[in-house]
Amino acid sequence: MKNKKYIFIILLILVIISVLAISYALFSYSSNNNNDSVLTTGTLKLNLEEKNTLSLLSTYPLSDTLAVTKEGYKFELENTGTEKSNFRLYIIDDEDSYTTNSVSESNKLDWTKIRYAVYKNDEQQTISNLNSDGVLYTGSIDSGITDKYELKMWLSGDATNSDAGKSFYGKLRIKAILSNRTNYDTGA
Repeated sequence: MKNKKYIFIILLILVIISVLAISYALFSYSSNNNNDSVLTTGTLKLNLEEKNTLSLLSTYPLSDTLAVTKEGYKFELENTGTEKSNFRLYIIDDEDSYTTNSVSESNKLDWTKIRYAVYKNDEQQTISNLNSDGVLYTGSIDSGITDKYELKMWLSGDATNSDAGKSFYGKLRIKAILSNRTNYDTGA
């Protein structure tokens, strides 16, 4: 009887290790180069354009009407899986860029002063103030589909003179939302 318990425990441990190994392989971060232009989580692939940076440098306040006419940060999201995928798109601080460009804490732009708009396949999805959790957009994408996105960011028209001239550097992060499972994310 004790032998069967030991065998059962060993088999259970092997199954757990196998599941963890498979999960790690499916939901791991990958990058094509040093510029992190392709991020993958599970069956979602985020393709980032190299030409635009995700930053606001020495900026000044803009009205929403004017800001949405400016060119934004373009990227694609592809579902390479066989099922529809739900996801959340986040922005996080790019601490490396702050350090590289010697931006002090006092010269970092307060996120609550940043406005943004997200476009999906040339249609505006949201326009809002950035908040501390960094969530930009929550959506879904069908299997085999590639959606084109554009993120436009600007200093809010409500910002004061003390906010002008400050800087923001960011990175995109995507979190796959899998039904009945833990969230998997990738990014910075």
